[in-house]
Amino acid sequence: MGPDLVALIRAQAGVVARWQFREHGVPDSAIRTLLDSGRWTVRHPGVHATFSGDLGRTAELWAAVLACSRRPRLEPGVRHCPDAVLSHETAAELYGLTDRPSAVVHVTVPDGRRRPVAAPGIHVHFSMHLADRRHPVRSPPRTRVEDTVLDLTQTAPDIDTAIDWLSP
Repeated sequence: MGPDLVALIRAQAGVVARWQFREHGVPDSAIRTLLDSGRWTVRHPGVHATFSGDLGRTAELWAAVLACSRRPRLEPGVRHCPDAVLSHETAAELYGLTDRPSAVVHVTVPDGRRRPVAAPGIHVHFSMHLADRRHPVRSPPRTRVEDTVLDLTQTAPDIDTAIDWLSP
């Protein structure tokens, strides 16, 4: 594994999509060998943990983002970023707007593309303006804090809950 791939694995809490391995020249046979040996595990179809055992919260969130991201057409020398982002209660958790982890991982994908394969524990939302709503540097990828709050007010079950999200 090259240094770029090692850096990617570290940045994504040990979770990598198969298409990311392919971008870095890792053949499917090498991935299969590591999975068959039990050194790596499958978290979602096409999303692998480069370790065995339980995923921590950050690795679980990365796995959800990668599971919902579009698998790009691979071009030599081109590196793609996941196009899905964490949103709603999950983004609120990362910003410290709530004390408890969300039971369901909320992920937003660009509107107009095919629905990601359903994965247990992940709720998928769609946005026509996701490129503008995506935080430019936070990791794992998520909506901007102001968009997160707007999402929460729009999906609140009642007016009191919506107001609570707006109050410090």
